[in-house]
Amino acid sequence: MKYRFLLVALVLGACLLPAAEQAWAQKPDVAIVAAASSTLTDPRFTDPQAKLLGTGQFNSVTIVDCITKTPTLAELLAYDAVITWSNTNYFSGEALGNVLADYVDAGGGVVVAVYANSTTTANRYLAGRWITGGYEVIPSRSGTTTGQQFLGTILVPGHPIMQGVNTFDGGTSSARPTTVDVTAGSTKIAQWTDGKTLVAVGANPHRVDLGMYPPSNAVSSGFWNQTTDGAILMANALTYSIPEPATLALLGLGLVLARRR
Repeated sequence: MKYRFLLVALVLGACLLPAAEQAWAQKPDVAIVAAASSTLTDPRFTDPQAKLLGTGQFNSVTIVDCITKTPTLAELLAYDAVITWSNTNYFSGEALGNVLADYVDAGGGVVVAVYANSTTTANRYLAGRWITGGYEVIPSRSGTTTGQQFLGTILVPGHPIMQGVNTFDGGTSSARPTTVDVTAGSTKIAQWTDGKTLVAVGANPHRVDLGMYPPSNAVSSGFWNQTTDGAILMANALTYSIPEPATLALLGLGLVLARRR
């Protein structure tokens, strides 16, 4: 009898894996859900959008309005992962924090960058359940440190987020969170040259924080140098936050076997 169950499990796995591999072969769709400027056509939006598309990792990179309204969970579920940061006010930092927490719970990947994970200004950081439910990686509201910095120590060599990231120049601004802390269960992956956190991942596999400001020096001379690997860093962070369907299929196969045991 046990061999019959094993055969069923193997057949199920054989059916699931090709479909999963085909799904993963399709490039993901991601979104920018940021308070980068008061207008969605501002270069503070379109420059990171172009940089992400230029990496070739994504099928699409869509700018989603969170300045004049808060997107719904249904709207966000059209995307595999989102990146958020702020330079102006969210429509509601609390409402967006709540919906992004729901989005993570539903399997979406979320990358948070400066100033959303550093500013002390109300409505420019994610609030609500994002904080109370433990979704932060770099604790928000520590303040922002500036001044020229570069890619420093890679604390987890070979980590997927750091693949292809050989140089990073944050520009004369190099805006980064002042705190060097991460939340319980989170892991620092890479630092700035001054030891501030550049990349950290959460205990939740759908969560990544970047201690950098996404627009490049194509927008303003003090921002990160676009001849270095900031675009790859952002793209890798988004891709890392998305679960691989093939892995899910293998987990399904494992569950069948585990139940039989």
